[in-house]
Amino acid sequence: MDKATTMIAEQQRRDNAFTRHCCVVGLIISWAVGVASLLVGSLFLVLEETSAVKSPQLNLSHTWREVLPLILNVVGMLKDDSNLNLQ
Repeated sequence: MDKATTMIAEQQRRDNAFTRHCCVVGLIISWAVGVASLLVGSLFLVLEETSAVKSPQLNLSHTWREVLPLILNVVGMLKDDSNLNLQ
């Protein structure tokens, strides 16, 4: 193999390793956030039942209650479509 081919192969190997590490870190972060959300939500439910502490509420206008799920669906769709192009 010539030097250029060797350099390209080495760069691709580094890129693949970097991508793999980013995916692992993202997965760990998403698991941590999910578990923390469940714990905090459970804590609020227990505190609300056992004392006079009220859980925080998010009051949205009617427009935002309609638009927010649409925005989340569009973001999820774009994410899924972008993953299809990588395979």
